[in-house]
Amino acid sequence: MTATLGSWDDDFADYHYRVQWWRCDGSGQACAAVTDSEFVRREGPASYDITEADVGSSMRAQILVASFDYAKRTTQFTDATPVVEPGGPPRLETGPFLMVGGNGRATVRVGAGPADVGDVLSAAHGTWALVDPGLYSVRWMRCDRAAQSCVRMSEVSTPDAPAEQRWSYRVQTGDDGRSIRAEVVAANGLGSVTAQTPAVKVGAEPAGAAASGGGSSATDGKTAVRTVDIAGAKVTSTLRGVTVTLRLRRAGTLTVTATAAKGGGKLGSARKKVAAPGKVLVTVPLSRSTQKTIASGRAVRASIKASLKDADGGSATRSEKVTLKRSRR
Repeated sequence: MTATLGSWDDDFADYHYRVQWWRCDGSGQACAAVTDSEFVRREGPASYDITEADVGSSMRAQILVASFDYAKRTTQFTDATPVVEPGGPPRLETGPFLMVGGNGRATVRVGAGPADVGDVLSAAHGTWALVDPGLYSVRWMRCDRAAQSCVRMSEVSTPDAPAEQRWSYRVQTGDDGRSIRAEVVAANGLGSVTAQTPAVKVGAEPAGAAASGGGSSATDGKTAVRTVDIAGAKVTSTLRGVTVTLRLRRAGTLTVTATAAKGGGKLGSARKKVAAPGKVLVTVPLSRSTQKTIASGRAVRASIKASLKDADGGSATRSEKVTLKRSRR
């Protein structure tokens, strides 16, 4: 747990600052000191590690500002914290994620596809146990394309920024070719835990980049004309077929093929004309021999490949490895 020292007049610039932590009852009264008074820097903050002895109590910090001869001094107490609950620090149950909207389209959960400059990303903190309402914070990170090296964007991560600015971020021109993610911090009286959202890439894949998960570019021999994107692949299966859910950024002809991971034998295929970008469901019927194999209780490892071609000659592919097996009830 941390305490900020607040703002003090310049008259106190040459004074020293000390902090002492107190354990109180549930209403913040009847307090007893649990630490000695310790020197801290004027800009703070001061920290204290919660212990099991603090469970059931609230905590307060006492800030002492005094001249070095103690001839002049003043003392202030922070507000009491919520009662420290048993059970340890926050526990992540469902990870945080990003939503994307703006540019004239509805806000949807981010899939594997890219965001565009001007889009608005919104961070959702996910589901946590042992977190008091409101004890979440978010920090936005700008990363390289592969989301391996990230730097915090302080201009939208500061606690002093308005809440709507902290939890939302409009993609900038300088983000093109990079990726963005959010880092969510959940806290309670026993500590804090940090979790990151998946990163979302900004802009189309560079010309010549691998098509899987992003698309390939049609070129005139010098520059990339554009990229057709397939994103957010989700695969579900039944005994008779495989249903693939995709998000397309262009209209065109979509072909989905299921092949055996071992040997490459064709298990089934389907083709669908897509009139407009958006969410698309395609069901691939499985061959009778594949149905019999699954019905016998044996699993089939398969590769699901989705290929999109549009009227202008652009194309993209995406592949997913899946296991097809009979469900046990």
